[in-house]
Amino acid sequence: MKQAIWGQILRTAITGTERTPLPASVSDTLGIPVAEEPSQAVLESLTHVSLLRKAGLKFEVRNLKFEAQPTLEPPTSNFELPTSNFLPLILNGRYAPLLDEWLALLTQHRLELPPEYLPELLDRSVRDPDFWEKLRPAVGVRGEWLANQNPAWQHLYAADAGDWFTADFDTRLKLLAEARRNRPLITAAWLEKTWDQESNDHKIKFLETLRTGLSLFDESLLNRAMHAKSRDVRFAAATLLATLPECQHCIGWTALAQRWSKFAKTGDLPTFLDKTLPDIEAQPAAALFALTDGKGLRSARQSILQTLLRLLPPAVWEVGFPFNLLTDLQDDPERDFALPALLEATARHHDPDWTTSWLKFLQKYPQHALWRSAHLLKLLSELDREARQSGLAPLVIEQFRTLSNHDSVLYRMLADDEHLWPASLMNAVLVVWTDGARQPFSYPNAQLRAVLDNAALRCSPADAEAARSRLEYVAPDERFQLPAAWQQGWDAFFDVVRFRQRMAVAF
Repeated sequence: MKQAIWGQILRTAITGTERTPLPASVSDTLGIPVAEEPSQAVLESLTHVSLLRKAGLKFEVRNLKFEAQPTLEPPTSNFELPTSNFLPLILNGRYAPLLDEWLALLTQHRLELPPEYLPELLDRSVRDPDFWEKLRPAVGVRGEWLANQNPAWQHLYAADAGDWFTADFDTRLKLLAEARRNRPLITAAWLEKTWDQESNDHKIKFLETLRTGLSLFDESLLNRAMHAKSRDVRFAAATLLATLPECQHCIGWTALAQRWSKFAKTGDLPTFLDKTLPDIEAQPAAALFALTDGKGLRSARQSILQTLLRLLPPAVWEVGFPFNLLTDLQDDPERDFALPALLEATARHHDPDWTTSWLKFLQKYPQHALWRSAHLLKLLSELDREARQSGLAPLVIEQFRTLSNHDSVLYRMLADDEHLWPASLMNAVLVVWTDGARQPFSYPNAQLRAVLDNAALRCSPADAEAARSRLEYVAPDERFQLPAAWQQGWDAFFDVVRFRQRMAVAF
């Protein structure tokens, strides 16, 4: 391809077709037909150049001339897909949430993305690093070759370079997380050297990475953080110290917890506060008091106790049956401040016995204010497989059957959940949907519709078809038909389920 033609195209675009007409030979040179109208021909030529560059052909402008740089032949790839007709439907938006599942099937069968889709997906990867992590295994050697031809994509494969003392915050956070997995002792040394120069928000995020591989070697840094001016930084450090049973702070706090456990059984909270807690100026109460905000409680001593409940693993409270304690606290107005604190601790420390008790307690109180707690959202989002199998379905029935508690975090959790759903959970959502449809003058709220949409992505298609047959069989009408808005959600659910079935069979 003649370099003069490339320069001529650019000169014509800049100076105009009247002053610098586009040569008639440009169509043959580019290998495409162009419009007869001069300005349209220039636009089409520039568009073609842009597409060639995106496809991997490099051009440099020197004295208004494009000089093509030699490139290697792209490597071959195994991209012959039996499911190539599914990807356009996913990319055009109709089944967009299924892209992750499609990519997982692709990599599972050791296939790679067809080359014609690579530019669009690489562009998206530049905008969304999390998406790139999911896409990368399916890109293959051809995708890596193509990314290296385009400066806009090259950084996707560039090695992460950065120094702890000079890199930007995101790079430093990534360096710290990686080092924490492989060389945990060096991370405390890094933070010790730069601690005074870090912002409070950065300190909190850095401290969160220390949960991986946490040990007594980190105690010195955490003690230093306990003296930070920011209460949020101090609390972030305290949550880590509370998981180190042998550190000095945790030893003192646990001793206080064991004293309170005895009084918790008798309900004699005033006695504990007045006679058992040390003065707020003395350790370990002083360290706890420094973490409180003093809002909404009757006294400084209550604030200290609430902070203690928030920090320590619930297992340190020797209370017998946690469910009984939770019920007692609910029935005692003088001690109800302990409930949100214990919920926060359970969510943070992932105690299975206390988690089970909380699920049972919340099922008993479906309209409790804690259903709007961010800590409950964390607890529900991180349930293990066994708890999800047995504990979530009853909560769905109790929370959704009246369709009144729309701000419940259970809606948010199920709408965003990325785990595979057990049949019991999917069945509960479908039952609630059909029950709601049979209520006079009812209409599905947006939160419940979002839950149903996510259920279609997370359930087993076989479980969904079994549920459909069962619900249609027990329907009072000869033909299973819901009111229009409810029927639309029902049909959309099974449309996605059957698309997933066809997609899996095709692979």
